[in-house]
Amino acid sequence: MPWAEIEFSGIKCFRQGNVIRCPITADIEVDAVHDGLKVVSKTDRLSRGEQWELIVAEVKNDKPKTRRTASKSRKAVVDSAGDDGRDSED
Repeated sequence: MPWAEIEFSGIKCFRQGNVIRCPITADIEVDAVHDGLKVVSKTDRLSRGEQWELIVAEVKNDKPKTRRTASKSRKAVVDSAGDDGRDSED
């Protein structure tokens, strides 16, 4: 998978899978959420002070679905008189 150029937190970065590399001047904190991605870890790539290597995970923004309960007023009225619509005179 090739490196893709992205804009992460307003900074030009490169992403491959769940790894993002960005300039060390970027002020990015671990456990912060940027653009739907949570930064899991941050290391100084090659220890030269040039690039951050960020490991990220996607954050789900799905809201939980509310439980749907039927209103009692919506229940169908069932006549339990036993009338099946047939004539009983055979």
